[in-house]
Amino acid sequence: MGVAWVFECEHAQTTAELIITGGGAGLLGPFRVDSSSYRPSDAHAQHIGQLAVLHHSYYPESTFSIMIGTFPPKQTPRSTCDRGFDMILSKLSGGLQMDNSGKFEVNGNEYKLKDFRVRIGTATQNGSVKGVIVEVEYTPTWMPRQGLSMLAEFLQMFFAETLKHTPEFFREQRTPHPEPYLPIDTLHQYQNIFMTMRLRA
Repeated sequence: MGVAWVFECEHAQTTAELIITGGGAGLLGPFRVDSSSYRPSDAHAQHIGQLAVLHHSYYPESTFSIMIGTFPPKQTPRSTCDRGFDMILSKLSGGLQMDNSGKFEVNGNEYKLKDFRVRIGTATQNGSVKGVIVEVEYTPTWMPRQGLSMLAEFLQMFFAETLKHTPEFFREQRTPHPEPYLPIDTLHQYQNIFMTMRLRA
């Protein structure tokens, strides 16, 4: 596991893949990310917030949950669990109900270029195409400050337009005591993009 920068790409998936393979990247195989939203039932709306539950094919045995709301990013309640969490959710239908309009999937391909892994996929909301998402992971470090300059250099070579929009996670890491990077930080970036796509609908 390394440090990842996730962004919405202005290119079509096939074009983005041609850009990467033209630079020497090799195909590793398919990848997938999905996100489902759960909203509180009317009886519990004042006590429970809306929840996003995400999965990533790179972490096949894990479930990531992130509260949806106006929390400052570092204070957003979130957790990493095993897949049993999904079964628990199905038993909480009295308090949390799936919001089908908030279901997103990203399906695409994963590539490797030296110390980087690049995942490029088309994002859909209930079967409707919403855009293309690219995840670039620099694998040798799990400290955001160390990885950011390498990620920025990589993106400058292949997706220079992305550098105008640094993910909020990296802007927060300029504090005196940055935290180590975790897989849920990657999923949090995906969820932020899904929320933007949903508002654009």
